[in-house]
Amino acid sequence: MFDYRAPDVIDSPAIRSIAVQDNGAYRNSTGYYLTFFRDFPRTSLVATDGKRPIGFVIGYRRPAEPGDYVIAQHALLPDFDTVEARTSLLTTAIRGQVRAGARRVELAVPDRDRTTLAALERVAEEQGARVETAGRPATTAGPPDCSLFLLGPFTPAAN
Repeated sequence: MFDYRAPDVIDSPAIRSIAVQDNGAYRNSTGYYLTFFRDFPRTSLVATDGKRPIGFVIGYRRPAEPGDYVIAQHALLPDFDTVEARTSLLTTAIRGQVRAGARRVELAVPDRDRTTLAALERVAEEQGARVETAGRPATTAGPPDCSLFLLGPFTPAAN
């Protein structure tokens, strides 16, 4: 569906533009993306249409729990944002991390973001995992009106 690659710091302005256009994404500074892509290129990815970035996943492995992969942010340009496209984006990121040893995935999803919720259900079904709601983060820890979802457990054989 898309081409996927590791992010580069030069992607930061384009990625910020995608986040601004995605209704569910946080709107962070270009410096935020530059720092994340510099520090976490192996746990983040950029989706392209063959020429330009059209989506991304920013994630990291929790140091105290290296089996946990946390997706801090993901987004697609509105013209590309379908359940199938979001499923492809999330599946690609999750599969790579499961191959690298992740067993669980955490992701905060705004309540209004039905596309991501449908994509999570598909990813879990395809990977033989469960989706559980872990509660609502405090308002200072996440966007308003969102829930924290856990996916897993994953096994490397499923990927």
